[in-house]
Amino acid sequence: EMEAAGVVADAITYNALISACQKGKQLEHVEALYLEMLEVGVPPTPFTFTALIAARGGAGEWEAAVRALREMQRQGTPPTCAVYNAAITACGRSRQWRAAQSLFDEMAGRSVRPNAVTLSALIAAYSAGGQWEAALAAFDDATAQGVERNTVVYSAAMSACQRGKQGTLALQLLRRMKQEGVEPNTTTYNTVIAACGRSRLADAALEVFEEMREHEVERDTVTYTALIDACARGHRRQDALEVFAAMRAEGVPPNTVTYGALLRTCEGAGLWEEAAAHLTEMRMAGLTPNVLTFNSLLAACAAAGQVERAEQVCADMEAAGVERNASTYAHLINAFAARSKWEQVLGVFERMRAHNLTTNVTSVYNALIRACQKGRDWRRALAVYQGMGRDGVAPDKTTYRTLISALEDEDQWERAMQIHKEMTRSGLSGLDWPPYNTYESAHASRLDRDGHVERER
Repeated sequence: EMEAAGVVADAITYNALISACQKGKQLEHVEALYLEMLEVGVPPTPFTFTALIAARGGAGEWEAAVRALREMQRQGTPPTCAVYNAAITACGRSRQWRAAQSLFDEMAGRSVRPNAVTLSALIAAYSAGGQWEAALAAFDDATAQGVERNTVVYSAAMSACQRGKQGTLALQLLRRMKQEGVEPNTTTYNTVIAACGRSRLADAALEVFEEMREHEVERDTVTYTALIDACARGHRRQDALEVFAAMRAEGVPPNTVTYGALLRTCEGAGLWEEAAAHLTEMRMAGLTPNVLTFNSLLAACAAAGQVERAEQVCADMEAAGVERNASTYAHLINAFAARSKWEQVLGVFERMRAHNLTTNVTSVYNALIRACQKGRDWRRALAVYQGMGRDGVAPDKTTYRTLISALEDEDQWERAMQIHKEMTRSGLSGLDWPPYNTYESAHASRLDRDGHVERER
């Protein structure tokens, strides 16, 4: 329409269009508009590059985002703080913390002063890359960088504590924040509660929630979900139920994640009927169960030895179009193992292999070896162990303990000795934990019959 009216688009027009497409996650349109600017001779501005970099970063193309910054420099336009912020954020989204750090260091070399957004983006990049200590170091260095630590910066640092399972440090940051006169908001409190949950500090999470109430800070769905999750991780089902009741009383709507956290309170105790009731209530609320909620119900069934019910849950998953994952099969294996249905255990494992879901699932292999032990089939137990190596799955202490026991039960002492050697070579020394006693027992039983066999040193 602009062309038909004879109106020539300028940088402001293009920037508005690019910004709209970037916010709508329309990377192709952003790229096309940027190329069109170059073709018609409209010079891109720092705003143009900021939106372009943000669009590429949002699409997970962090290298392309950095290239846009370099292209800006080649065109003779010095990158602004906003441009660097977008590039650092793009790197953080893809967990490229080293690239983010390099850009941050480059800012100092080019005399571009960072701001709170820069620092938050850098902290988030460290956090996404699993570098929570570096994230907190960057937070502590804010004063030296001339950056004021505001609510956003504090929240980013607390999020790093959450990812690093450092609940105590998150609580310390909350106290420090208030001492510095920075007002916590809902996001801040939510992050601290989640950090406490991941560190299994249920009491602390409940105290933070009470502080929110006292200061009349808005509690939203994320708040209650994080608190219920903290109770679930701390095996505090009754507290979780009370929190859920308070959530409903305040008119805060639960979501799928909320019900998932509530269902997890049923897992270890085998409360399969309660878990099923939560799932039914979830559906009545118009929410669709996902693989995580179904898996929690399966775990409760497995803990209670409810094999038939577990099989029905799997059928319900299929009917609902929910694809099973490795945890689904692991829970089903545990359900069959609890009822000594060893052939079914092996059948489930074969289905896992058919769906390529056996990579890096040590617990599944351990359950299989345990099933073989119960079924007095040491050959199959050994074959499962050997299959771990082929599938790239590392054995753990439970693997070795169970396999040595399976071999001992069938008087396969030489093979037990060999497994003990492999365990020691892997760095899991058996001298100070039960498998060594098992190995000693197997070896000693052989010495009783053949006294000339020497004990290995």
